Amino acid sequence: MQETAAPEPTLTNEAFTAALKSPPEDVVKRCGAPIAGMDEVLTPGGILLLGELHGTREIPAFVGTLSCHVASAGVPVVVGLELPREEQRALRRYLKSRGDKQARASLTEGGFWRRPYQDGRSSEALVALVERLRVLRAQGLSMSVFTFDAPGQGSQRAAAMAHRVLEVRKTAPRSTFLLLGGNVNTRTARGTEWDETFTPMGWHLVRAKQPVRALDVRYSRGTAWTCNLVTGENQKLDCGATPATPPAARSRDKSIFRGPRAFVELTPEYTHEGYDGVFYVGPLTASPPAVAITGQPH
Repeated sequence: MQETAAPEPTLTNEAFTAALKSPPEDVVKRCGAPIAGMDEVLTPGGILLLGELHGTREIPAFVGTLSCHVASAGVPVVVGLELPREEQRALRRYLKSRGDKQARASLTEGGFWRRPYQDGRSSEALVALVERLRVLRAQGLSMSVFTFDAPGQGSQRAAAMAHRVLEVRKTAPRSTFLLLGGNVNTRTARGTEWDETFTPMGWHLVRAKQPVRALDVRYSRGTAWTCNLVTGENQKLDCGATPATPPAARSRDKSIFRGPRAFVELTPEYTHEGYDGVFYVGPLTASPPAVAITGQPH
């Protein structure tokens, strides 16, 4: 992200928190209703990791609402997306565009958007999020977007992703960072159920002494656009809208699945995966690929 560093926020943490708790009427009109609990996890200059389920409408929309409220409170926002670095130039160009049909075509002309198997990261909802940030930026709010995905697999990829985040962080140390990524790499604790040696991106950011908060997604039943391996004589990926079932409630998880209203909830005991709490988005709706691929398997 080769842009001029955002100006440092001038308001205090207390004033920022108050603005998030009780935003004025014009901010609610612009951003939507405040998300309950967001004032407890957002700070000027902080990094919020949001561990998502790819391929839904609601989760990118949640990020857009958070971004709008933070920027409206007077703090520059930097949104990080789990997209390849090669897409950075197109994103930056789109944010400065008028958002017309030609600009959108240019945004999604890269190979990432046209892969044979679309796994949910190149969804219509992601494009809608970028468009929302473009509009807010055009209205005078301080918004920028960067990509932090990296080639490779496992811990090597996670380390490269963290390096990218830290690289961008140096250009805007006083901005609030909202990082949307898969809910394995946004953990801050080492190890998974399938690989005890795995070191996620979030762990590297904490080790680098960054002001990190990490939240895992929660939702009620719905659908998500995913790719699943179909086993048999000829193994293949099958992509499409599939049922999304909420994770089984953990004994120490205080989150309650309650209705359609989004909220954030800190859960201090929820430390096994290194999350500080959860963000809840209500029922999920699958978001199809932003670019329809002829012959797309689904």
